[in-house]
Amino acid sequence: MPEVKRRRPWLAALANFVLPPLGHMYVGRLGRGIALGLLLAVLGLLLVGPAMMRLAGNAATAAALLLLAILPPKVLLPLDAWWIARREGAAYRLRRSNRWYAYLGMAVLTVAALELTNSVMRTYVVQSYKIPSSSMEPTLRLGDHIMVDKRAYLAGGPGRFDLVAFENPEEPEKKFVQRVVALPGETVEIRAKKVLVDGVPLDEPHAYIAEGSSSMASRDALPPQTLGPDQYFVLGDNRDRSYDSRFWGPLPRAAILGRVTLRYFPLDRFGALG
Repeated sequence: MPEVKRRRPWLAALANFVLPPLGHMYVGRLGRGIALGLLLAVLGLLLVGPAMMRLAGNAATAAALLLLAILPPKVLLPLDAWWIARREGAAYRLRRSNRWYAYLGMAVLTVAALELTNSVMRTYVVQSYKIPSSSMEPTLRLGDHIMVDKRAYLAGGPGRFDLVAFENPEEPEKKFVQRVVALPGETVEIRAKKVLVDGVPLDEPHAYIAEGSSSMASRDALPPQTLGPDQYFVLGDNRDRSYDSRFWGPLPRAAILGRVTLRYFPLDRFGALG
């Protein structure tokens, strides 16, 4: 007959807090734990994710959204395993899954699944980056943490003034964030720092163009050049401190990773980005 051994509620809750669904496996409800975990993950993606990508707010708003994403799995999963263990009392009959090697195997599978999920998310859905320079000030400051939506351009290319993340054409291993100012087929020119597109001065919001003395005066002017069918002209908002299309030329569409949509840290500057 199967061995009868009491399930300890605190141990079930702790196991689920550290690495679910080990707590549910401990109380013989592995299927329930997996289903509940997936349900909470889907709800987080459908409800919290879009809110964080679209809403701009203050530190309180950011903290509330983060709590909505983090608390349910960290509270409900351990609580459910604790309740099951408490209900079972001392009458729990050990199963084949209640062996150390089964727990170890499930832990390895869980970690591998989480890593695979994160890899897929970073490659095809959304990825976070930390701003390493001042080239996008005042829009983005040194040390800002941002989210890049990699699905943004599946149905079409970037629009004018979009903030895009891309692989630097000269060093693809380096990732840059800059603003699109000219689109495929357009002719771009710079005269005394003023950007002209198809001969017309570009109406740029001065709120995001940093002013200052230039250390790159060689590119305060640029002769007209017409972009190819899959090329974009990008500039940093801090024009006098930015290494952009003025230096290495048009940006190929294939190098664009996605659109910058959210600054999530620091919390006092949390908000959507256009």
